[in-house]
Amino acid sequence: MTITCPHCGVSGQLDDSKRPVGATSINCPRCKQSFPLPPLEPAAVAPPVIPVPPPLPAEPAPLRPCPACGGIIEGSGGLCNACEAARNRQSAAGNGATTPPPPIPPAGDDRSSGSCAVCKGRFAQSQMVRFGDKLVCASCKPTYVQMLAMGIVGMAGSGSEGTLNQEQLLARDYTVEIGSCISEGWQMVKGSMGIVVGASLLAYMAFMISCMIPYLGTLATLFLTGPFMGGIWWFYIRKTRGESATVGDAFGGFGPRFVQLMLAGLVKILIMWGVMLVAFIPVILFIGLGGILNRTYSMAAPPSVAMIIVGVFFVLIGFAAMTYLSVSWLFLFPLVIDKNVPFWPAFQLSRKMVAKQWWMTFLLTIVLGIVATLGAFALIIGLLITAPLAFAALAAHYQKVFGDLKPEPITA
Repeated sequence: MTITCPHCGVSGQLDDSKRPVGATSINCPRCKQSFPLPPLEPAAVAPPVIPVPPPLPAEPAPLRPCPACGGIIEGSGGLCNACEAARNRQSAAGNGATTPPPPIPPAGDDRSSGSCAVCKGRFAQSQMVRFGDKLVCASCKPTYVQMLAMGIVGMAGSGSEGTLNQEQLLARDYTVEIGSCISEGWQMVKGSMGIVVGASLLAYMAFMISCMIPYLGTLATLFLTGPFMGGIWWFYIRKTRGESATVGDAFGGFGPRFVQLMLAGLVKILIMWGVMLVAFIPVILFIGLGGILNRTYSMAAPPSVAMIIVGVFFVLIGFAAMTYLSVSWLFLFPLVIDKNVPFWPAFQLSRKMVAKQWWMTFLLTIVLGIVATLGAFALIIGLLITAPLAFAALAAHYQKVFGDLKPEPITA
């Protein structure tokens, strides 16, 4: 410390460590006068050491749905592994590279295949793990186990669980892969040939017999088309997902969703008939007008060229309108029976989703129609294979487009 004598004003430095213990005054070395020493400053006290707790282990990143397919994103990427790989393949194809699609693994004794509940890829069932009604590939098993632990999906169910609502589904796009649909459909039919052909044949025969009942066939066509078609769709959807489908599933349209399926089929048929009626009304009126102008009402009189042209024009318009509606409402019945969508919202949802790829969906139906018709050249017996193949391909496409849609609460 620095001290100053109050008598003579001399100053100097005093080392605290050399200050005598208990000394309160000091004699000035210059004037020999005594003066008091300033008190010692208290020693600095070190702050107490507070133990720092060890850092907590980092929590795993929350699972996020893939915006493209609704699957689970692992890590910090923007897409799931399957969609990221698909995008890379598309990029490579755009650059001129040829990247073959991943082959379906051999199935050994179990030649059937199924769709993974997480990545949506198709694998042999012998190389997948079953969780209740779900099949999960080996790569997705850890993710699916984590999903189960977090309560994201259930252990059992109808296999139609999804994470997207209708708005989220409509916000995303998709592609129509005709070759992939046919390939997946063939794998399903080939792996379960007996049950697929048998269930399809029984359902179609029951529907045809009901429509041929005298006086009641028209009513059966109006009121039973929806339940019969819904059941067939339900059977093929379950088989496409790798679930255990039985012959009873092919008649599943006569269960809890009967009323909604009946209304869907009835409204669809009435609209189709109405479209054709509207198309033929101008033709009938034009023929009648031509008869008045010619002052003859004889139906045996040959129509003029103008009548024929006008008639063909309106018939083509009616046929085009029916084709557009048929393709747009392609997924009406599966949405009702699989996703519990009421019949009228199902009309709208199917139309809005198909509108994104209407021409490619139309091409898909044309190709599958040709595939189904090819069976007629094999003494009709081939239809037992090609017709189920076409339906299985449609079910595979439906699963890609609507598989991630969250089912609506069950209503009557």
